[in-house]
Amino acid sequence: MRRLHQRARRPALAAAGLAAALAAALLGAPAEPAHAATPASAVLDDAHKSVTWQSPVYPKGTVGGPDDCPPAAEDPDNKVCDRFDLTVSTPDGYWDDNPEGGVPISIEWQKPAEDFDMYIYDSAGKQVASSAGTADPEATVIPRADGTYHVIVVPYDVTDNSFTGKAYLPETTDSGNLTSFSGGHGSYSIEAGELKAKADFLTDGQLRLQASPSGEFTDPAGSAIIRKQPTVQKHTSTFDKGDYYGIRSPDAVLRVYKKPLRFGLYKADNRTRIWQEDKPLRWSTGGMRQSLERGADEQFFGGGEQNGSFSHRDKTVYVANNTNWNEGGYNNSQPFYLSSAG
Repeated sequence: MRRLHQRARRPALAAAGLAAALAAALLGAPAEPAHAATPASAVLDDAHKSVTWQSPVYPKGTVGGPDDCPPAAEDPDNKVCDRFDLTVSTPDGYWDDNPEGGVPISIEWQKPAEDFDMYIYDSAGKQVASSAGTADPEATVIPRADGTYHVIVVPYDVTDNSFTGKAYLPETTDSGNLTSFSGGHGSYSIEAGELKAKADFLTDGQLRLQASPSGEFTDPAGSAIIRKQPTVQKHTSTFDKGDYYGIRSPDAVLRVYKKPLRFGLYKADNRTRIWQEDKPLRWSTGGMRQSLERGADEQFFGGGEQNGSFSHRDKTVYVANNTNWNEGGYNNSQPFYLSSAG
């Protein structure tokens, strides 16, 4: 973790000026005049996994958006808007199977009742992410981040307030081999090292499968989503097929594969697949991936409003706090999906 304070004297969104300043720094060009500050910046790569920076204290801020921020040359101490540069360097394919899909970046202010907004631009000046709301911390994701990004934080509605900015490079861990399997009467506990999972068979053919890399289970939404918890289907049994344990209910069989831990759900005949994991669970600091085998004609729907897109087969759908409503963005995202296979 590093705390950085130096600021830049340059236009906030002038991509050419930003590129020239970066090139000058890399090539060892002569230093700028004494009145020009060095840009506050950091790198995320194999040697630098995370970064923090501290903003100035803003006596009062009511700036509407980044277009209202003065050029950096007129705001060298970032007293109106805060600016920070982040360079991300990852190996080829780093984001292909990463649960978070990019670099999470957040700002957390000292007085949560007030409001900063964050806008992120690539080296060409194109906005690639933003977070403008009243959440604390304010957070978003730079999708498939690679290269240099310019962060502008706008004190939208603050009085005598500051924030701490944070970004990190998410690293992944895969589930290992099954180490523990126990339970009965509709509820089962499964472990693979530190990862713990719970399988609860419920009435009306429902199954609730949870997994926690930390081994702790929480339900932050409470009854706001599932208003009435269904009762447990206690008429279940188990069997051992060698490479997996089976949990049988009147409606389905859950397969718990041993090496590595994976899950598959089948109809009661244990032959007709409903869904089947083709890779073990993978997780990072703020996300988890479940990878399922795909049927030859299976289609996928959901994720919220998608600007007219209907089926998401062979597509990536972003679900996060972001105001990018362009095609392929985060269009009023909702954290669910369903498939034509049920």
